[in-house]
Amino acid sequence: IALKSSRKGSFCSSWELYSSRHLKEYTCVAILTFASICIVGDPSTSKSQFLKYIFSFLPRAVYTSCKAPSAAGLTAAVVKDGETEDFTIETGALMLAENGICAIDECDKMDISDQIAIHEAMEQQTISIAKAGIHATLNARTSILAAANPVGGEVRPQE
Repeated sequence: IALKSSRKGSFCSSWELYSSRHLKEYTCVAILTFASICIVGDPSTSKSQFLKYIFSFLPRAVYTSCKAPSAAGLTAAVVKDGETEDFTIETGALMLAENGICAIDECDKMDISDQIAIHEAMEQQTISIAKAGIHATLNARTSILAAANPVGGEVRPQE
């Protein structure tokens, strides 16, 4: 979505907030109830500030920048406990934002392997883990609000 004004940006965030409601299933067909939005715009157009603003007032929002976290930081990781020597699951940003919004900044700088890791969360609303003898499918019912710079550094209008 190319945003030309702040009103359109406000509309996008409002639409995502209110579309993320659980719908009752009246049939046997599963309904995807969580929307994902990616805001693409020229550098220095307040995309990051917009995401931080959404994060500041929503109780179930998580903000992360794709410069630092890996796929495990976005989804979940299996770590060994120092005291008990057992393996445990540590949740990532998508799981911490359960039934809320995960604001992901700088998506254009994300590695391809990290992009693949969040596809299951966006499509199936789950995260599957099969590491260190732990096999689990965890819920990741969250909306993703992402921001990215365009390829080449600027938006080029269609001719």
